[in-house]
Amino acid sequence: MRDFRLENALFWPHMRNTSYEVFFEQMTTEKLPAGADVAIQAASMWLIERETMTHTILDLEQAVARVLAEMETIGVFIDNNILQKLEQELADTIKKIEIDIIESTGETTVNLASPLQLQKLLFEVMKIKPIRKTKTGWSVDEETLTLLAEENEICKQILIHRHASKLLGTYVR
Repeated sequence: MRDFRLENALFWPHMRNTSYEVFFEQMTTEKLPAGADVAIQAASMWLIERETMTHTILDLEQAVARVLAEMETIGVFIDNNILQKLEQELADTIKKIEIDIIESTGETTVNLASPLQLQKLLFEVMKIKPIRKTKTGWSVDEETLTLLAEENEICKQILIHRHASKLLGTYVR
């Protein structure tokens, strides 16, 4: 039996936060009895399965969901030595980029995670020609920095800094 939440999220994202009853009524011409319990809901899935096609992506998503559920229940093995080594490598990369940018620009107080400070550094101090304007000034998003990186080494370094910081903060630490 399929999990309606997976199908709902994959194929009808506009219905993502709805209850099973709402999902069921929109997928079929039937109505569930008021206060239907889980057994009635499960038994009613055959109507949806009869009226919808089976999608390969849904089968794959369900298989992955089972593996993830098992991982959440049992856990996963993590080698702390590898994580500590990776943490040090990422921290070193981040620090080296910060030092390189300070040396090349003379700016010692720039927070590379701050869009406003980055705008000032790139477009005022470094005199790089901006590409796109936002509500708060010139864009320094990933797409813009990628375009600017074709001609400006500092933009390449900022992109590497962002990626290393994301890996470090989100996954390693």
